[in-house]
Amino acid sequence: MTYSAQTEEMKILLSWLKNNRIEKELTMRDLAERLETQHSFVQKVENGERRLDLIEYLRYCQALEVDPIEGMRKVQNFVKARKLSGQ
Repeated sequence: MTYSAQTEEMKILLSWLKNNRIEKELTMRDLAERLETQHSFVQKVENGERRLDLIEYLRYCQALEVDPIEGMRKVQNFVKARKLSGQ
């Protein structure tokens, strides 16, 4: 089994989180301050070097002021599309 931070599903989720951060014009340091953590945490998450557990994901979304369900739907849609294409 592939380490979950390296799966296509996780890449989609991390890309969504990063894009939201950028759209809100937040630096990694800005987001880290909101999360009350080191900026290296955000960097490692966005680079796929560190995965988020459920609670961390919810806090991350809260700090970005985004709906966590939206990110999960993106992953779910990818999985459904992959199934339909027979992969």
